[in-house]
Parts: sequence; C-alpha cells; structure tokens
Amino acid sequence: MHDGSHEILIKDALVFLIAAGLVVPALRMLKLPAVVGFILAGVALGPWGLGSFSDTWAPLGMFTIAEPEAAAPFAELGVLFLLFLLGLELSVEQLWSLRRIVFGAGIVQAAASAILLAVLATVFDFDLTAAIVVGLALALSSTAVVMQLMTANHQASAPVGRTALGVLLFQDILVAPILIFVGFASTDAGGNLGTVLLEAAVQGVLAVGVLLLVGRFLLRRLFQMAADAGGRDFLMAITLLTVVGAAVLTASAGLSIALGAFLAGLMLGETEFKHQTEVDLDPFKGLLLGLFFMTVGLGLDLGVIAQQWPLVLAGLISLLVVKYAIAWVAVRIFGRSRELATETAGLLAPAGEFAFVVLAAGVAGGVISGDQATLVSAVAGLSMLLIPVTWRGSQSLMRRMQNKGQGHATTLPAENAELENHVIIAGFGRV
Repeated sequence: MHDGSHEILIKDALVFLIAAGLVVPALRMLKLPAVVGFILAGVALGPWGLGSFSDTWAPLGMFTIAEPEAAAPFAELGVLFLLFLLGLELSVEQLWSLRRIVFGAGIVQAAASAILLAVLATVFDFDLTAAIVVGLALALSSTAVVMQLMTANHQASAPVGRTALGVLLFQDILVAPILIFVGFASTDAGGNLGTVLLEAAVQGVLAVGVLLLVGRFLLRRLFQMAADAGGRDFLMAITLLTVVGAAVLTASAGLSIALGAFLAGLMLGETEFKHQTEVDLDPFKGLLLGLFFMTVGLGLDLGVIAQQWPLVLAGLISLLVVKYAIAWVAVRIFGRSRELATETAGLLAPAGEFAFVVLAAGVAGGVISGDQATLVSAVAGLSMLLIPVTWRGSQSLMRRMQNKGQGHATTLPAENAELENHVIIAGFGRV
C-alpha cells in the first residue's frame, strides 16, 4: 500500500503539471484569467469531473487527481508565497496609512456580512447556530484569488489593490476568533468563551510582537550571513525558513498562516534583499498558487450543484448581492470614492477559501450537517470562480460612473511616497 500511495501521488503530480503546462495555457488563449483556468481544470480533472466516469472507463483514472487532500499542504505554500511577496511590495508606512481601511472598513464589512448572511441562512431553513456558522464562513473573502488577480494585473499597489488588501488583512485576523466560536458552538464545548478569546488575543499579540522584533533586529543580519556564505542557494534556504517559520509562529497562536507570511514579507521589504527575493520566489508562487486554485475546483461537487441548482443559485445570488452592498458601504464610510468603492466591492463580494475551513470545523463539532456544509461549500466555491467576473463587472460600472462625472479622484495618501528621489539605471546587468 505504501508503494501504491507513492504511485498515486506521482500520478496526481503529473496530472497537475499537465493542467499547468497544457490545459491552463489553452484556456488562456480563450481569454480566461489564469485563476479561472486553474479552478476549471480542478473541476474537470477532479473526482466530480472526469473522475466520476472512471468506473465506466478505467483509462480516465489516469487523467484525474485521485487524492485531492494530499495536495492541500503544497497549495497552502502558494498562498504563503503570495502574501509574502505582497508584504515585500509594501512598507510599514504604507501599511500604517491603511489603518482606517483595516480596522474601519474591515470591521464593518466582516460584522455586517456575518449578521445579514446568518439571517439569510435562517430563511433557507438553517437553525440559528448553523446559520451563524454559515454567516461567519461566507462573510470573509478570498485573499488568495483577489490578491493574485491584483498582482497579475499590476493593481496590487494601486488604490483598489491596497483597499482590498486592507479589508482582507482584517479578515485574516478574525481566523482565530471565528474558529474558537465554532468550537464553543459544538455540543461538546465547555468552558468560558470570553476567557478563551482573551487568551487567544494575548497569544496572537505575542506572536506578532516576536515576529516584528525578529524582523527588525535579526532578519537583515541572517540574510547578510547567507549572502556572505556564498550564493543564492543559501539565500533561498533562509527565505523559505522566513516564510514558513513566520507562518508557523502565527498559526501556533491561532492566527492565519497568511498573516504571518505577510508580516515576514513586510519586514524583509525594509532590507536590501527585497528585489532578489522577489525574483527567486516568483516562479514557485505561480505554480503553487495554481495548485491551490485547482484544489478549489476539486472541492466543487458537481452532483450537488446539479441536483440542488435552484438552492445553489439562490444562495449564490444572495451572497453576492449582500456582500457587494455591505463592502461598498464600508469602503465609502471610511473616505474612499464611489468609483473605488464600486470596484473594491466587486472583489470582496464572493466568499473565500476560509469558508471551507469553518464549515469543516462546524461539521466536526456537529453544529452543521454534512449535507448543509456541502451545499454551502458549493455556493462558496462557485462564488470564488466568479471573482474575475464580479471584478470586471464592477470595473465596467466604475467606468460608467466616471464617464458621467459622478466620482472623485481614487488616490490614497502617500501612494507614491517611496518613488521620490529614485534613480533608474537601464542596461546594468546580464541583459
């Protein structure tokens, strides 16, 4: 069985490389975004796509991913690298300029979305506790898909990218409290919820504090030591240690692993090794993120979608409308223009990858049934598939508003501060 497991893993890796090297480029020729291409490839090559016909025709099994759960750890690495590289592109000053969005719009968006979605879930015959879990699961958006879209379209440092990132960062902070609540909502939970939340908050603050201290006083020296030792191999090793180590530190405190990777990138971005690290990690980030998006497609149960399509469609429309409206209002309240709120809301309206984690915890605790979780997962997965569509739609609406002269400038304070007094050298290097 041990040898068989290795054979399955190697075969699944081959299927992924076929998707990354052949299927997704073919879909790109049809003008589909890479994110959508990987998700569709995951749907087609997963157990609910071609895999469902492998019993009828055995050779199809060679072109399907048999063990999607085995790819999950590698897929998470793609998310880590994405957030790490985003941190590299920002500075501490730029992040501080986003504090109103992070702790203002982020709080309004997450709280209002969770409440209204929970109320809607009761309309779909969920009991109160299950409805709250569904509301919390769907309130958060997809950091991985949204920021990959922003990076691929060179919008990560633009006003829309920075505004979306601010809200998404606050959502990452909510990981620990939401999982703690879901645990206490289970039938076997005991103890005092307030005490546990306080302990989690203290642990989170300590973990972030340790991470910032290491980044401030040790990180540059460690990278300099690796560079002096002679070569990019050592720099790559210390970079991987930084990314994974920061993620483990925040995860051990109950926070999001993505938050740890982002903070590590933020600290390394203050050093002279910033650009070398970006060049070294970019190819790994692309492939591993592609694997992550494929796991999203692998989780879409086409059978449930086909059997209960009216419920799935109603849930999907309700989710997008409610979250879009709330995100628009939240961004507007904290000083952003109509156009910027319109475009940002299109990115934040769909659900995110964290929905699957919350729903799995709810099923394990007996708070929500497996059938209910499967239905909500289908809605969440389809909404993630539509993120490029909702973004493009919101961009079209934004342009109409601009043409009518209803909006204002969409700049953020200190957006170009780091571009002052710079010198551009052309032609220096191998090229």
